[in-house]
Amino acid sequence: MYIIIAFIVIFVIVLLFTLTARDRMIKTYQKYIRIPNTKGIDGKTLAFYLRHELGLEDLQFARTDHKLADAYYIKQKVLVLSNAVADEKSLASLTIVAHEFGHALQHKTNQTKFNCNYILLKITRFTNCFILPLFFLGLLLYATNWHTLGGLICLYIALALFLCNITLKISNIPVEYDASKRGLALLTEYQILSPKEYKNAKKLLNTAAQTYIAGLFDGIFIFTSTIRNLLQL
Repeated sequence: MYIIIAFIVIFVIVLLFTLTARDRMIKTYQKYIRIPNTKGIDGKTLAFYLRHELGLEDLQFARTDHKLADAYYIKQKVLVLSNAVADEKSLASLTIVAHEFGHALQHKTNQTKFNCNYILLKITRFTNCFILPLFFLGLLLYATNWHTLGGLICLYIALALFLCNITLKISNIPVEYDASKRGLALLTEYQILSPKEYKNAKKLLNTAAQTYIAGLFDGIFIFTSTIRNLLQL
């Protein structure tokens, strides 16, 4: 009885964490994008400064209108900054830029887990196109008795491809935490933030990282539900 209660409590906590992670991230971002940093510099200024200091002269910059769309693109060696992050002289701007430079440093140092994550990303971009077609084809073949075995094979292949997606989500977590760690180290090394700002920057990055954990839980819930349904066929 106690085991069942404990399981239910854990399940509810995980579910609440998953459902609220993205909202917490947005609220935290909106809070710190409005708080000016003590250095009075915007995101693009820090980006140009770090590119020079870190010897990343081949790194290119691009901009986007979409919020929270800041990213580092490996193949092109392009760091994309949202307009708010690039132009605002906020704590969030400096923190997000530093995080993306953490990814650039992962790439520069040829970090193993970063490279493995990139390989998985390339694989899943290709295999994700087949998940739904195989899944629905398998259901059609199985439900209509056209080819029961073929239907099951299609369903299990779709499930295996979806498992690759789960693996990608798992590998994202240590990569993102490491990028945040590197970003915070840059902000400390170049004395960009005050001790109080550093604490808040760490809070922002930890909240952002939780969205990747939430994404993993999303995938696990779908994966386990799919397995349960297949076992009932």
